[in-house]
Amino acid sequence: MTTPTPTSAESCYQKYTTPGDRSVANKLLKAIKSAGFKMSVNDGEEVVIKNSTSIQAVKDVLGSTGEDYLRVTDSEDAHVGTFWMIWDNGDGEPIADYTSNDACEKLYNAAQ
Repeated sequence: MTTPTPTSAESCYQKYTTPGDRSVANKLLKAIKSAGFKMSVNDGEEVVIKNSTSIQAVKDVLGSTGEDYLRVTDSEDAHVGTFWMIWDNGDGEPIADYTSNDACEKLYNAAQ
């Protein structure tokens, strides 16, 4: 199934995710950046952005498929954890699963 491409002024994140999903995801992205971590996104088909510190760049690639894997790394590119995001999984509940460790628990709690 191919997702229609939104207009250049509108990202898939804006078009295909719910306001509640975006609220949680925005908090998660801010928490990741505030912790000094980097973000990579796999849309279920390929890695579409790698080791970014730009919240906007990450948001620009989220939501192009029904789910994304948000991989979190530290400043030395060591894996911190992964968040499995399922869009429209229940408004405001995009985090379907995540790595169970102290760092990811803090990030998860900051997104709630």
